[in-house]
Amino acid sequence: MGFFDEYETEIEKIPTGFGLPIGTYPVVLSDTKKFTKKDGNEATVLTFTVDTMNDPEGRSGKEDIWLNKPVKGDKNADINARIGKQTLLEIGIPESALGSFDADADKDKVVGTTGVLNITAGKDGYTNKKFVKAAEASGVVAPGAVTVPENKAEVALDVSNW
Repeated sequence: MGFFDEYETEIEKIPTGFGLPIGTYPVVLSDTKKFTKKDGNEATVLTFTVDTMNDPEGRSGKEDIWLNKPVKGDKNADINARIGKQTLLEIGIPESALGSFDADADKDKVVGTTGVLNITAGKDGYTNKKFVKAAEASGVVAPGAVTVPENKAEVALDVSNW
């Protein structure tokens, strides 16, 4: 008796993992939300959706980045703070507004941010995820790999509404 004998989906159609496979994707920040874990600790969840208009391979899907709220006394507080600051800056939140950022209340200020999500293999079957807003400057993808329509206007970030 095989492992998948009792499962109705064909093995080839079963996705692996819980998000996008390892790779580099043009993405749009499609959602942000606060989440309280079973242990009472809080996190911010950033959901990135593959930008199908700019993906040369025609891929689709979503991937979440979880930012654990740094808590004084927690052994991982410094790591959580560094990762959180780096990621929030990269999605366009000014450093002066980081302390007051609220994933629910400020959602409309960051949803729609575009960039590149790089997913690499991590320890114990986990993945590492890095979002970069300025894809070409980051070296994550080769210049020209992500196309932007010529008629797409540049939008300057207005920090006065933070």
